[in-house]
Amino acid sequence: MATKITYETVTCGRCGGCGQYSYCQMWGSTCFGCKGKGIVRSKRGCVAATAFDAERLRLCGVPVESIVVGDRVLIDGRFRTIEAVRTSGGSRFMRDGVWVDYVSLQFTKKLTTGPQVTSHGMIPGTVIVKAEGPGVWDALVAFADTLPGALLNGVPSAATVVADAKAAKSAATRAANKARKAALQAEAVSL
Repeated sequence: MATKITYETVTCGRCGGCGQYSYCQMWGSTCFGCKGKGIVRSKRGCVAATAFDAERLRLCGVPVESIVVGDRVLIDGRFRTIEAVRTSGGSRFMRDGVWVDYVSLQFTKKLTTGPQVTSHGMIPGTVIVKAEGPGVWDALVAFADTLPGALLNGVPSAATVVADAKAAKSAATRAANKARKAALQAEAVSL
């Protein structure tokens, strides 16, 4: 079974965990802070996710021009199988005084209403994540285990356990110092 990597979460501070906030005509009462889920990533979870994404891009990133039909690439948070690669016929932009065509990747999205063929235009030179080759996922899992805030199959990473132990020890030391200080102050008052 492949290891699933997720990140620490906390209750949404905007809606208090209910997933609903003020009403608007277009989106109803959905909370925009958590997208209606009631939870958001913790600060450690955000840092871990950013570091993991950067490492994945470093190990698996390729220029969009090198993508060919049949490749699986990460688009909108999901791996998609590319069905066609084209240079966009009409969409262009200017780079260094020269008109350049976008690279268009075509894939099929599975929606509740059925499959939908979609194109995703990208600027040439953009680095995109290609599906991991053999052994790369194991390297990414080992990297995630070094990140405080990462969860591997729902279990805190080794770095999270160490960070939590240090935080607990630090809190206990602070509490002991505070109690010692209070005892010394009480003794000084009684003299």
